[in-house]
Formats: sequence, C-alpha cells, structure tokens
Amino acid sequence: MKLNIFFNIEEKFSNEIKNNFSDKDFQKIFFEIQKNIPKSKKNFSEKSDFFDEKEVNLFFVSDDEIQKLNKEFRWKDSATDCLSFEKSDEDKNDEFDPVFWECFIAMPYIQHQAEEYWVSLKFEITKMMIHSILHLYGFDHIDDADFEEMNALENEIMESVKNEIKI
Repeated sequence: MKLNIFFNIEEKFSNEIKNNFSDKDFQKIFFEIQKNIPKSKKNFSEKSDFFDEKEVNLFFVSDDEIQKLNKEFRWKDSATDCLSFEKSDEDKNDEFDPVFWECFIAMPYIQHQAEEYWVSLKFEITKMMIHSILHLYGFDHIDDADFEEMNALENEIMESVKNEIKI
C-alpha cells in the first residue's frame, strides 16, 4: 500500500511539517502502523495482495475545512483533530482507482492539542496519523472496551515509531 501526502494548509503549517518530517518519515510511520495491525484486522479481502495496489491519501487541512467535512459526513458542526474515510464505490473514478482511504488532519487543531498535552507537534502529527489510519482498519473508541483496545495499539505503534523517526 502506498501513502500520498497532500498539504492543503497555510504556508506556516506546511513549512512546520516539512521542517519536522521527511517523506521517508511518513513512510516509516505508515510501515509501522501496517506492521503492528493485528492479522485479524488486515484480512479485509480474500485477495491477499488487495492492499498492495491501494493508496492512502493524507491531507493536512485547516480547522474550517475539517469542520465542513465533520458537518457533512458526521453531522457535527465543529472542528475535530482528524477524520478518516474509505472511498465508496461511487466516489471512485473506476474499478482500478488506487485510492482506497483518505485521512484528514486539522493542523491548527492538533497544534493546539500538542500545546495542551505538552508534546511536540511532530509527536501529535504522528499520533493523529496513527489514530486516523487505525479507524480505517476498523478500530474505534465509542465504548470503553473499544477505547482501551485502540489506545493500547496506538501506544504500541507510537513506541515503535519513536525509534524510527526520533520523536
């Protein structure tokens, strides 16, 4: 599976991301996520090479943009840190469309979270990337048991990523 990264944000945030992450860093994070996903969650398809041909688009957006998406798709008129979507069949260009998932991360929102939690922006971006992709693999945090499972896996992946990209 391939990861594509798009910057649809203010220049200052774009520069901040580029100063903290290389394309290789993003690929390492994505690799660690895939490596740590339980086998039961990986088997979405009977075809074993299904994910090899797919792509994930990662968008860095403004709070206004994520608020619009949140309102349109979740009926919540507020900004949030990240949103994740699997492209539906009607959204795909054709059956060979490689884009399978899309993740949106609100930069101003997570910059505020990083300050609030006393962590670096690099840490918070990494955590949101992991969080949003875990949602796409079917993890959630609606009830306490789901939260515990997702949070434990998030923390496990963060630990392995820390060694790879020096958070």
